[in-house]
Amino acid sequence: EPAKPSAAPQAAEDSAYRAGLVFAIDATLSMDPYIARTREAVMKIYDALGDAGLLGNVNFGLVAFRDLPQAVPELEYLARTYVDLDQGRNPGTFVANVNDLSAAKVSSKDFIEDAFAGVKKALDDMDWSTHAARYLVLVTDAGPRLPDDPLSSTGLDAQALRQLAREKGVAIFVLHLLT
Repeated sequence: EPAKPSAAPQAAEDSAYRAGLVFAIDATLSMDPYIARTREAVMKIYDALGDAGLLGNVNFGLVAFRDLPQAVPELEYLARTYVDLDQGRNPGTFVANVNDLSAAKVSSKDFIEDAFAGVKKALDDMDWSTHAARYLVLVTDAGPRLPDDPLSSTGLDAQALRQLAREKGVAIFVLHLLT
């Protein structure tokens, strides 16, 4: 009887330890000088994992956030997924989409931004289910809009957002730039 093709290699790949690392990056005008540096830092992490032979075990994602476009329409979007975790398996796709990220051309309404919208989008829109380790890194130079702010799109405070992350098994780290 002829041997049947084995599904083992695919199964082994699917069951391998996999980490999801998503960056939620402030893409407002004040971040313009830092977006290129943030992109470089992300690429260094990517390269280091490649050098260590671990790139296949880490999927990357990227969400950018600005502020409520209803307040300043030229901002174009509140939060946008540039790379989801599935796309982030492919280095070429990740690099190309990271390179598309740019800062807004106009200022938002005030200094605080709707960072929680970016974090929530990353938590909600990424498929975290196949990742044993789940990390979200918020990169911003501003404080977040709080629930009582009329421009808060989420109506969430830090504790509620932390609970949402906990339910999804995602650890959140914040890189707050002093600009």
